[in-house]
Amino acid sequence: MRPTNHTWTYEIIFVDTSRAITDPMLLGFSRNLAEFWFYRFKDSANITDVRVVGDHNVAVCLAAYSKADFLIVASLGNTFHNVNPLGFLDALSEELTEDTFIMGHILDRKPRYFEVHGQCFVINTRLYKGLQDRPVHTSKPGRKVVIERSPENFHDGYTPTWIRAMEPEVWHIANPAPGSDLIATGLPVKPFPQSVRDAKLFLYPHKPTHRGQLTNLLRRSGPNRHRHYAFSYEPIPAKMDFLAPLDYIACPANGLNLFKYLHSTGFNDGLTIQLYDINPTSLEIYRRIMTNWNGLDYDGLFDNMRTVVRSLRIDDYWQEFMGMFGGPGEWLRFLARVRAQDIRIDTVDLLDVTGNFDWDVSGNALFVASNIFDFSETGLYYNTEHRVLAYQKLLDSLPDRTWMHAIFPLRENQDLCSVGEERLEPIHPFPWRK
Repeated sequence: MRPTNHTWTYEIIFVDTSRAITDPMLLGFSRNLAEFWFYRFKDSANITDVRVVGDHNVAVCLAAYSKADFLIVASLGNTFHNVNPLGFLDALSEELTEDTFIMGHILDRKPRYFEVHGQCFVINTRLYKGLQDRPVHTSKPGRKVVIERSPENFHDGYTPTWIRAMEPEVWHIANPAPGSDLIATGLPVKPFPQSVRDAKLFLYPHKPTHRGQLTNLLRRSGPNRHRHYAFSYEPIPAKMDFLAPLDYIACPANGLNLFKYLHSTGFNDGLTIQLYDINPTSLEIYRRIMTNWNGLDYDGLFDNMRTVVRSLRIDDYWQEFMGMFGGPGEWLRFLARVRAQDIRIDTVDLLDVTGNFDWDVSGNALFVASNIFDFSETGLYYNTEHRVLAYQKLLDSLPDRTWMHAIFPLRENQDLCSVGEERLEPIHPFPWRK
């Protein structure tokens, strides 16, 4: 058995289940999330391909032709997040072994046979290719291997924590559930462990009355939320020393990224600093930073502010930040110099394609769009077409000579480049956008 070492390769198949979703709002959100994660997975390491098909059976059959170790099948309505800090793919890689045939949400709803729920499951392509009679997701009546299951459940009474085949005993099943024939191969089938369950969320969009998951997701990801992230680990270009000192910088009010960029690039006195954000809490925090904050008690900056996400790592974040300056003395001198520049703080929503904002760019300029166009909460509310339109609108509002740094998978050049050189890839022809 090959040890788990995070080197598995994956192919992702999204199944367009639009016909089963009758609620227009749930349908819209589910499609938006599928588009967002399509590009996220496509841009991930160890992913050989990402596709969209119209049927679970077609998705399963593709395992016979896949070049990846494992095929991940996901219906509309899935989102993947980091309650588990490893993330979905890393959580899978920790749990999968070369003899795992199927991993997914396994249901035991008696008197029916065991089921592989269609929301999301994983197929071992090597084992699937080795089967003489390759099953699909739709199952046939007939003899099925007897399955033993755990006495415990993940939740309710039909979600076993493990199952195993009891060959050579068989049952005759007249009304099998979806995925029964995959389980009935007798090959090892594992329910998703808690670590994988914690790294994903399913909206159950085909059940209009089941809105609990969507309500929770909307509550924590609304575009008008007031949460401010006190730390930001998004990548900043490693080599920016080719830039001349800046005369202008536009940057969202998140973490301490503004100071990281200015420390990396250098700047001329008379610098225009345009801080922008949709979040009023973030803007208020930067007003404090630029006026009466002592510059050293970073955690104390957020006292009595319940909408600030600090994280247990905030001390590490601050120490790492201090390390950039060699100590508090140099940092305080740098902060004082930044505060002496022309600082503007404004509410701006880059995803509002109807609004206009005069960025007043001058001289050697850098625009930081951060991950605004490639954030899971953005992906929930806006489809790919809208995000591309908003990004293009931003580009059109800036002089060609402006340097741009943005995290957006559709950018042909993911590095720092000038607005005049920016190019976007064509949008994938998702079946629901035709």
